[in-house]
Amino acid sequence: IQTDPKALADKPVGVTQKYLVITCNYVARRRGVKKLTPITEALRVCPDLILFNGENLRPFREANARVETLLKAPETWKSVTRSPRGTPPPVEKLALDE
Repeated sequence: IQTDPKALADKPVGVTQKYLVITCNYVARRRGVKKLTPITEALRVCPDLILFNGENLRPFREANARVETLLKAPETWKSVTRSPRGTPPPVEKLALDE
């Protein structure tokens, strides 16, 4: 997970599971890495690819829970909706990496 945007912003980053790069950032994609690419192939086309182990989904689930909590919090929407209660709009879960 890119927790420090400046540290990895201009570097190719991918997430692995088993023998595949299951997802990657746009820097890696511009260098030829695609989703569901075998790790050996991804490293062949992008030797400086930084890989994170995606087998442990706990950090991703924790980040997802923080984002969902933020989006469902009325105080997040008070200035947007101009409602004193700040009623949040419906929140639909989608892919976190997109």
